[in-house]
Amino acid sequence: MRFESNAEDMPNRVKSDSRPGFSRLRVARVINEYGGETVVTYKQPEGECASGTGLPDKNDTTARRAVP
Repeated sequence: MRFESNAEDMPNRVKSDSRPGFSRLRVARVINEYGGETVVTYKQPEGECASGTGLPDKNDTTARRAVP
């Protein structure tokens, strides 16, 4: 298997406090041993998840894009 990263760093966590943020590359494509490809796309956080307020609890079963 081969993993390929995306071209630009993405924020690593929701910024909800005074700690400095940091960014990381993410998986963009996975290519298996038979040549099959899985392409990964990322959506921007929205609503409360984008601002870092109202994040779900670790036991929450929400479908929002922000996770604890």
